[in-house]
Amino acid sequence: MVRDRLSVSQLRVRFMGFMAVLGCLLVAWAGLGLTSEVVADDAMDLKQQVIAEVNLRRTEAGVPPVEISPFLSTAAQAHAEYLIANAAQWAYGLDAHYEVPSYPSYYATSPAERAMKAGMASGNDISEDVLLGYGNTSGGAAFVVGAWINAPLHRRAVIDRAMVEAGFGWATDDPKYAYVYNAVSDRSADARSGEVQEYPADGMTGIPWGWDGIESPQPFPPDRYPDLWEGNRFVGGYPLTFYPVQGTFVSSSLELRCAMGAVPVVRSAAYPYVFVPADRLQPGTTYSGRFVYSMRLDFTGEVYSGVREFAFGTAGGSTTSLPPSTTLTTSTSTTTTTSTTTAPSTTTTTTPTGPTVSTTTTTMQTGPISFSDVGPRHPYIQAIEALAARGVISGIVSGNERLFKPNEPVLRQQLAKMLVLGLGLVVTTSDECLFEDVELSSGEELYPDHYVAVAAREGMVVGTSLRPLKFSPYNNVLRAQLLTMVVRAGRALGRGALSAPPEGWKGELPTVDPTHGENIRWAEYNGLVALMDLKGWDVWKPASRGEVAQVLWTLVK
Repeated sequence: MVRDRLSVSQLRVRFMGFMAVLGCLLVAWAGLGLTSEVVADDAMDLKQQVIAEVNLRRTEAGVPPVEISPFLSTAAQAHAEYLIANAAQWAYGLDAHYEVPSYPSYYATSPAERAMKAGMASGNDISEDVLLGYGNTSGGAAFVVGAWINAPLHRRAVIDRAMVEAGFGWATDDPKYAYVYNAVSDRSADARSGEVQEYPADGMTGIPWGWDGIESPQPFPPDRYPDLWEGNRFVGGYPLTFYPVQGTFVSSSLELRCAMGAVPVVRSAAYPYVFVPADRLQPGTTYSGRFVYSMRLDFTGEVYSGVREFAFGTAGGSTTSLPPSTTLTTSTSTTTTTSTTTAPSTTTTTTPTGPTVSTTTTTMQTGPISFSDVGPRHPYIQAIEALAARGVISGIVSGNERLFKPNEPVLRQQLAKMLVLGLGLVVTTSDECLFEDVELSSGEELYPDHYVAVAAREGMVVGTSLRPLKFSPYNNVLRAQLLTMVVRAGRALGRGALSAPPEGWKGELPTVDPTHGENIRWAEYNGLVALMDLKGWDVWKPASRGEVAQVLWTLVK
């Protein structure tokens, strides 16, 4: 999303993203009972307290502590000062992770670049959490870390056991505050590649009974999961999350039980999966879970199957000494395949509970990927390289060069795959494509039919003929069709991804077409074509690969 409107009466969600998870958690600090007693005496105290709080939470989750990195601390501090220097732009679309060179206190553009400028040897596998807020008081270390860990699609940056070093920085101009947490992971060091990390972790106690349910993209949108909502109030239980140590889940299911019997559980449709009990958990109760999964490993492409058993206790009773129950069984599938890893979806979380606002964002980043035919002055270079780093696009290798061919057209089935990967949707071989003219893949391959099936299921693409049912997969995508598909993708993301144009608003592009006109209007209003020279930009000409990358990145960044 490129437009934000924040007000007391209505808080619109800001949708941003780079690699694994990126979002915006809005909470009111007023009324939380926070006082200056929980504020650190100075910046150094708070930095030490936050890392200590992170390690406390990691110990509770059964994972090793992180060590303080002076380089990541320097990068985090510099970015916090940049965010405060530009705090007037928070409500108007300031990117929480990408700095603008012309803005005050600019340090370096991306989390990876900031880490390397501060002294890190590499920018690979850098994660970043950001908390922005304004109110009468700072929240202290427990509040800051708790804001990140309590959002189910955001907590991984804090508790992921692969994280080895971290740094924290913060700045304020009173009453505005900016907190930045950077961490680096080392997944190659973990030999238990077929394992899963769950949260709540095995043996944890004091787990809340429920969750406020306010997150965007909403894992459980009311229109799809009406039984989990009563009006605007989420009535399901506390969310459970599971992370593959290395790889991507191909399939997963959860069985949850307590002394009273089986507990109905609902799984979110989008990756990374979130599981919630259908009702509030009972206070002072021990729950046992059995998570059955298969995953495709990042490094080898092998498919593992496993079972993870665990137990946790809820707050409000005597469940303080649960016995260890975690077990793991895995088996390697007989065939080894290599496929594109689907990145977890970009996320946004909001809690509109008062006039003061804080923001939490998370991003995980790999090293930069460049193309020899996309020079530093190319207008879409940031979008192309960012989507490449995210695994959405890959280009082609010709000799010793990697090419993107930004001026080439895009086929309809190619765009379907880019949309699915860009939104972080999970694709499996069980996703059946109904279009008769889409070629069927074989074995564990997912392209093109399974990607097209997911894109159609989410309403991002439609067919070109009903009788027979056709998709025309090899047709070039026109610019008008591109804008329509990306706007549909924005709507599929849920509330807050795109803002509706005001009645009567008109842009530069023609909107008279009955099929694409309104979507073109939405795209232009939300800035999806902001970098295009719209004078003479013919919406009925084929969209180029560069244009597709720019429009899609503008939506998901």
